[in-house]
Amino acid sequence: MIAQTKTIDPSLHAEWLLIALALCASALFLYPGWPLAMVSGAICLVGGINRWNWLFYVLVFFLPIAPPLKSDLPFEDIFSILRILAGMGVFIGYALRREGLNRWVFRSKQSLIIILYLLVLAISAAKNGISHEAHRCLFHLCSYVVFYFGVLAWLQNSSQLRNLVHSLIISSIPVALFAFYQFLSGGYTDLYFYLYPDQVSEMKFWDGRVPSVLNYSNSLGGFMAIMSAFALAVAVLGETPAWSRAGKIIFGLCAVTVLFSQSRGAIAGFLAVVILGVVSFARGWKLRVALMVGTVILLLTLMPLLANFSQHLTVKAEDVSFLGRMIVFASAGQLFLKSPIIGVGYGNFRHLMDFDLLDLQANNWDAHNLGLQLLAESGILGFVTFGGLLLIALWSARRMFRQQRPFPRLLGFAAFAAIISVLVHGTVDYLFNVSPQCGTLFWLVLAMVAACRGMRIEGSAVPNALVQSA
Repeated sequence: MIAQTKTIDPSLHAEWLLIALALCASALFLYPGWPLAMVSGAICLVGGINRWNWLFYVLVFFLPIAPPLKSDLPFEDIFSILRILAGMGVFIGYALRREGLNRWVFRSKQSLIIILYLLVLAISAAKNGISHEAHRCLFHLCSYVVFYFGVLAWLQNSSQLRNLVHSLIISSIPVALFAFYQFLSGGYTDLYFYLYPDQVSEMKFWDGRVPSVLNYSNSLGGFMAIMSAFALAVAVLGETPAWSRAGKIIFGLCAVTVLFSQSRGAIAGFLAVVILGVVSFARGWKLRVALMVGTVILLLTLMPLLANFSQHLTVKAEDVSFLGRMIVFASAGQLFLKSPIIGVGYGNFRHLMDFDLLDLQANNWDAHNLGLQLLAESGILGFVTFGGLLLIALWSARRMFRQQRPFPRLLGFAAFAAIISVLVHGTVDYLFNVSPQCGTLFWLVLAMVAACRGMRIEGSAVPNALVQSA
């Protein structure tokens, strides 16, 4: 049984509100550009302490955007800070109420291997040092992990988990609509540069590739490929006709948005989601073959049309992109050989890569491959532990999909397809350091898998949607 939530002494509410007000007042004088971040941060901290459901739904809904925060510190975007504060607040609330955490928070196999992975990264950082670029990457990783454990500690029942999934897929609608607007208007738009003012110097000319509200078109493609897995799951396994219709509409929006991004890795990741969906849900081999062939033909028809709006898919652009990736692949291999066991340190790839070849811009390239980046930065130990994390998550998601109840099946397929999409896209990109939105979404998927499995295994007093059938 899940223990009832204990209330916090009203005097403690007052104390925390006074602390929040003091921090906000200090921000007005010390950091003039931070008042909004401090006010919203205080709300997230207090909301996390009191485990406000709406707070986590809002944070997940606004996950696609990451407006920068002007600072000399490695705090790059506002929402990463808010997620850290909300996650920390949840554990502070547990301590104030003297409640025990559910076993699945820290003692599940998935959480234990995450702790082991962090230990490997800590040893690697102690051995190799932390470059300026690594500070930023470590901050992002910290936001991912804190939010992961914060969500695990906050989730108590299937109703919260179901609403979290709904908030997540609904958030893809404005992302897709804004992508359509950028494509039709033929530009990034003023709203985009308002969200990301630093991009004005980086994106001087419209290249036909749509970023929507994310920082880059590849990030948009990877993000929406993951979202397509959830939309497809809701479309097929939605518990009501309304949600099934919504899932179909959102899946279509995700598909078009991935094409607008013109990211080859994202398109491949989206195809992986479609193939998994066909294999999992289509009945009969004739229907499966027809759906797969139809999808491939449709993509092959649409991609040449997109070349009329962008030079990215031309042969010349493909050659330059291929050559650049081969160079960073080789550099990743060299860095791995320098320290094969523990790596050169998480986030140090950009700092240590050899930029003499092809006059590549320093501190602007990752390995463009998930496996090579892991091997270069965290060595064999980091690669094995992260790989073990993925295997455990995939195994758990597959077990959930094999249940009879609709919601675990829905979440099981969505999580399995999302992770496969990340792995497929990861053959040509490494988005965790580039896009806090993609990184947070990936770790959120892991958190939802761990929570769903933990509730079922412990036989918690949750609604029947998460109770294993007899």
